[in-house]
Amino acid sequence: MKTGLVVLVLAASLLTAYGRATDKGEGNGMQIAATTDTAAVPIQQTINLSNGFRLELGHETVYASLKLYGFARLRHNGQQVYADSSNEYEPQSSLYPLVVPAGDNDAEVLIEVNDRPNKNYLLQLFVSNGRLTKVEKLPTFIAPAADLNGDGTLEYAGFWAFNETWGEEKEYTDYNPIIYYSITPKGLKVNSDLTRKQNDAIFGFFHGFEYSQQIDIPASALKKQAEEIERIRSAAGTR
Repeated sequence: MKTGLVVLVLAASLLTAYGRATDKGEGNGMQIAATTDTAAVPIQQTINLSNGFRLELGHETVYASLKLYGFARLRHNGQQVYADSSNEYEPQSSLYPLVVPAGDNDAEVLIEVNDRPNKNYLLQLFVSNGRLTKVEKLPTFIAPAADLNGDGTLEYAGFWAFNETWGEEKEYTDYNPIIYYSITPKGLKVNSDLTRKQNDAIFGFFHGFEYSQQIDIPASALKKQAEEIERIRSAAGTR
């Protein structure tokens, strides 16, 4: 009797461990919680992308004219490479979802995530030979790609957060750098030189690639930042 009980307990433990293991998909840089039975999710919107990719969306929620989806599945040549039910996906931008070729059999797929009340961000899915190899975050882009520094290469640009001000007269703001990404034969690459140069002009110095509220920036920098955003939009023809 005791032997039978031990076997039952062990079997239950193994099933529990298996269930937990299949509840998550891991990417280098981020952990993505995924559904265990993606075939059972009703698909309410399908978006055919370039390079053999297709985005399938389900668990739709409608807020006025905004449609969000609590489930996303990415396929490449019909095979599933990514499935997630931990985010709210917002596919209504004219810029995304976007496929960026990154070499032979490699690509980066950008999908917008609604992160209210914070600013939305992009999931950057790295796919190689039909397999997901890494997941990263990017800021949403200000405008379509354009040659932003006259070098003949197209760049995207984006920033991480909504600006805030503080102080008795709202005289300070946060460090909210604009990050520039060049489109290269190997995918999107941070253009470090352009990022440093432009943010030095906006903030008076360069303090890295990440948003920070730990530095008191004079609120006058917001005017310079707005001018740079307008320049980016103008270069892309979306002014």
